Amino acid sequence: GSWVTTRLTTSTADLDPAIAVDPLGEVHVAYGGNALGYLTDRRGYWTQQTISAIRAGHPTITLDANRRVHIAFEWDAALGYITDASGVSWKTTSITAAGARPSIAVHGSAVHVAFSRKPGYTSGIFYATLGSTGWSNVNVYPRATYGKPSLRLDGTGKAHIAYEDDALEPNIEYATNATG
Repeated sequence: GSWVTTRLTTSTADLDPAIAVDPLGEVHVAYGGNALGYLTDRRGYWTQQTISAIRAGHPTITLDANRRVHIAFEWDAALGYITDASGVSWKTTSITAAGARPSIAVHGSAVHVAFSRKPGYTSGIFYATLGSTGWSNVNVYPRATYGKPSLRLDGTGKAHIAYEDDALEPNIEYATNATG
């Protein structure tokens, strides 16, 4: 078939789009720049919303089983999380004060984020989960310096992370908690 393109924003400050498609085929896009934005065609036409005035970068987006949106993103050296899971409004929390290049996934009500850290902070590939008392972080691989992780969960909610280890020379690594 032929491709159809649609201009979703007109600002040159809108950067780093991330996309998710729900089971009904509705499209959800998060993007960064001078603020964190969200676009969707959920109503049959595109709507745009600024969901946080925080200057954001490298957002990653996923949807839970109820089609609620979950986004992890960079701001300055920190890593943030925002969701509309309440169904009423967007809620933002801090994952860590030093995070970069997040990748997000949801299994049931559990939110999982893999991320790296910018140069100058404790290096590594980190894995965070959101519990009732907040975020808990584990350094999965302490040698990687700034490799972008990609996170997926299996059917039991176990994490699988592929990432670049650029500590000595670039190569691709894999980590999982499925066997441990």
